[in-house]
Amino acid sequence: MSDLTVPLRIRAETSPADPHSMRFVLDRDVQDSALATFPDAAAAQGAPLAEALFAIAGVKMVDVSGAVVAVVKTDDSDWDTLKRPIANALRSIFALSAAPLGQGAKTFGEARSDADIHLAVQSVLDRRANPAIAVHGGNVSVMDVREGVVSMVMSGGCQGCASSAATLRGGVEKMIRAAVPEVRDIIDVTDHAAGKTPYYNAGLRDQRQPKGGVLRDRIRAHLTSLSAADVPMTYGNLARAMELNLPGSIAKVTQALEATMVEDDENGAPFLASLVVSRVGRGNAAKGFLQQARALGRGPGFGEDDQAYYQREFTGAVAMVTAISRR
Repeated sequence: MSDLTVPLRIRAETSPADPHSMRFVLDRDVQDSALATFPDAAAAQGAPLAEALFAIAGVKMVDVSGAVVAVVKTDDSDWDTLKRPIANALRSIFALSAAPLGQGAKTFGEARSDADIHLAVQSVLDRRANPAIAVHGGNVSVMDVREGVVSMVMSGGCQGCASSAATLRGGVEKMIRAAVPEVRDIIDVTDHAAGKTPYYNAGLRDQRQPKGGVLRDRIRAHLTSLSAADVPMTYGNLARAMELNLPGSIAKVTQALEATMVEDDENGAPFLASLVVSRVGRGNAAKGFLQQARALGRGPGFGEDDQAYYQREFTGAVAMVTAISRR
């Protein structure tokens, strides 16, 4: 229960994976180690803390876990404007109420219901995973939750994609388990063979060249044969090196590079794809590279921006290629 006499100390932490989310870490539990999720203002009724936060223009969602209050903002708002009002609301409610979350909040000792888990997992997907996956035409959603076992379905570009299983296990599952510890297992129930042109048929088969090699493997072999002086190289130059000159070649190269990222993530290796950029001389990673890295559960660390993260991956990839060339 809240201490109404001691001033509340708050530390705000940004989320590198989700710029719309911020964690407000308090020096005490909000309410007896309680867990609570408020997806909108209507769900906040009866919970003074949530009601106060939703009264602030720009607050979209609130999640409470012990001493952590996670707030999701709307796309058109900014944290510079929101942080102070949110902190003031937290301090005000703590000073006025002994039950900031109302009388019905669950504690850590009480298991969340399957319905609560469904809501929490879908929130993680919508806030952190799907924005990156959507860039590639895909989406992941919760179909059902039974006794803590989450069934999820992939659609769009994820359906039939050879990288979908690795994306789910390597990136999405990590996010879910970290945010919703009650999840016992995660099952992919997607029918990856359904549809007239699932991603596997429309995408990966197009990457097979007349000479019989898989484009992903050919690209990996080419990049690992380069010297440090030859990188970074552009997508266009890589496409020409692969003898791809028809319209759509850049898209095929991009898909194949993303497939190498899945493999590198599984092996705990630097992303070889960081050696390929949209434009040499700018020193910036392609937007798709950063989005795929985040979808796989990697990306900038705390306090690290996109540029610093890319340089870290690029340096690691150059060192890996150099070591291979010396064998």
